[in-house]
Amino acid sequence: MKYTKYLLASALVVLLAGSGCNQLSQLTSRNFTLDVRKTYLAAATSTSVTMTDTIDLTKESSDFAQYKGNITNLVVDSAWYEIMSQPTPSTLVINNATYTASAVDGSNPSLFASVSNVNATSNFNMAMEVPMTVNAAGGTALVSLLKNSPYTAALRLNGTTNTAPFAFTVQLHIRFTMTASL
Repeated sequence: MKYTKYLLASALVVLLAGSGCNQLSQLTSRNFTLDVRKTYLAAATSTSVTMTDTIDLTKESSDFAQYKGNITNLVVDSAWYEIMSQPTPSTLVINNATYTASAVDGSNPSLFASVSNVNATSNFNMAMEVPMTVNAAGGTALVSLLKNSPYTAALRLNGTTNTAPFAFTVQLHIRFTMTASL
């Protein structure tokens, strides 16, 4: 009987200690959601286009700027795109499009996400955000670049279409979760 009471008391101490650590962790760290949106005007006189934009999380998020030296975790939660303007011509199909993450100087590129066979006008008319599957290695590469000084990365869009000339605007939206120690 004494042994059973001892086990129950020990289990209670362990349980309370574990929840205490969790509560302590909640007091010393904080989670943030960071949303980055990049808009590309895709236009070309040939059937291919390449455009690059820079992500600088210190400019994209005041939370990131405040806690950049205390980040304990940063992950890509999701990514999606939306066609924001009426494509021309109306028969435009995006055969293939890739987003590649790299250092700002273009070194060490890694595939972030890709899409294929997108009817651009149909997508625009639905006025919806289309989820993208993030390549694990590309997501890790992007996070590594953004988490470390100078907290920037290049995001390059390479695409091909079924016709030329063409024009449309596409917005890429990337959602990150950041944990920072306080």
